[in-house]
Amino acid sequence: MGMITIFLSASFYDNILNMKKMWGHSEEIINLINKLCLLTLLASYFLVALLSKLRSHMKGDVPCLAWATTWNVRYLIKRAQLLDLPSKGMPGKYFLFLCMLWPFLNSCYRAIIYFYLSECDFDSHVVTTALFGIIMMETWGLFVYLIYFIRVSFQRQFSLILVYLRDFEGHIDRCRGAILCAFADYNLFKTFCNGYFLLTFPVVVIGVTSHITWQYLLYQVCATDSPIMKTQNFLRWLGLSEISMALFLYIFASGGMSVNYLGLQLHSNVLKLKSAAHALFWDEIVQVVDTTNRGSQLLYLSVFFSTVGIFMSLQFNNQDVTYMNARYNTTNMTIC
Repeated sequence: MGMITIFLSASFYDNILNMKKMWGHSEEIINLINKLCLLTLLASYFLVALLSKLRSHMKGDVPCLAWATTWNVRYLIKRAQLLDLPSKGMPGKYFLFLCMLWPFLNSCYRAIIYFYLSECDFDSHVVTTALFGIIMMETWGLFVYLIYFIRVSFQRQFSLILVYLRDFEGHIDRCRGAILCAFADYNLFKTFCNGYFLLTFPVVVIGVTSHITWQYLLYQVCATDSPIMKTQNFLRWLGLSEISMALFLYIFASGGMSVNYLGLQLHSNVLKLKSAAHALFWDEIVQVVDTTNRGSQLLYLSVFFSTVGIFMSLQFNNQDVTYMNARYNTTNMTIC
């Protein structure tokens, strides 16, 4: 709990410093929102972990935080037991390596831009920001891998349920209990993933839109051989890499835009197992699967970020980037 609070506080502190530098400057609004989107994405794990701790302490007093149980240690241990780790090892070892390597490279690239392509002084804030950036990037990569880890465990569990249903065909109470137990955990995970995607996808869309528009505006007013354009080439590749990382790693981890397909696949496979000899049993099983495979109601997050996206679109034409051209005729690039 202590470490989570420290990292959340550091993220909040960095946000405040950035807002103080950019707040009230119309030409900085896109840059400000981009930074806030990136920090929101990176700090998401620490917020989820904090909510999971609160859920554990409060037990059933906060029903709306039931999804946070997904990141409880007991929940993760239960998921790991289904994967037979001693004999098969960690699933997706190459994906785990990618989840660690890609964020680390982005962090190092950003630090190089800070320290060697700008006039930032090596003060405590710049150094702390770089160090926390690396830690938060790596933590986010591990967080995404855990999503993959949990998803694979449910794929394994649903496969075992199909075998269980075939072996105990006709024992409705026993089979119903197995399905309800599996879906109790699965629905928590699905609610979390749907909500997290509604956070991630709009952030990525905002990042792509503002990144392309900002580059387009810069090319309109700045000479291609100016210092700002040379530095912007590095920043452009960094932005594209971070956007691609956020989108690709999460989509691969969850197996698509959402994990709902796991429940749909189980429903489809149950239908394939139906037999005329136990028609009533299979009809009951299909009904149990349909009833327990409920949806998620977190659309308000999408509405909020869509509103931010619309606001940014309205602000694009108001971005005053001509000040950069005059500024960089006499000075070097400053990004701190």
